Amino acid sequence: MNRRSIPSSKRARGASKKSKKLLLLEQAQAQGDAAPEPRKETPVELQEDSTTDVDEEEDVVVVASPTAASICTRFLDKPSWSPKDIKAHAATPDATFCVSIPSFRDVDEGYVVYRVVVETPYHSWSVEKRYSEFVHLAQTLELKNIAMDLPPKTWFKVTQDTVLADRRERLEAGIIDLLSRDNSPAVPVVREFFQLDVFAMSLADGQ
Repeated sequence: MNRRSIPSSKRARGASKKSKKLLLLEQAQAQGDAAPEPRKETPVELQEDSTTDVDEEEDVVVVASPTAASICTRFLDKPSWSPKDIKAHAATPDATFCVSIPSFRDVDEGYVVYRVVVETPYHSWSVEKRYSEFVHLAQTLELKNIAMDLPPKTWFKVTQDTVLADRRERLEAGIIDLLSRDNSPAVPVVREFFQLDVFAMSLADGQ
């Protein structure tokens, strides 16, 4: 005969309570697994860039270029140039300069232009000027009490090469005499006529 043990009512109630607690615990665990814990936001600290505008500017290398004021300021006729003199002024090699008028030519408009060459020990520059432009320069300098010798003006059109060659020589002698005087190369109208500042800027751009 099989025997079956029947729990008492007290034990049955205790077992029922345990079952309920176990059920609630299982439900809580199930909900916990289903709902992940909220993420904790970690504040991001903004770090200022330690590189300032000043630092960025310090990275820029500034290359000094010759200025117009340091070029073609010391006139010295080319026959007087020597290696010793050039070496003595090596700090400003383009300060020493000379000017010549080696040639002239007829242009299509029917007048003559003279080729004026500006030279330093290392560079050269040329401009073309009419005789009337030399006259205008002399008149402007006269207002500043600066004399400039020019060949005489003729009342007829000069076309003969011998006459033009003589005028070229006299014009060259006149500008050499002018530029040989102290401070003459610094006179603005003189620098403008020979385009010395344009010459200087072309040297600066080329470096």
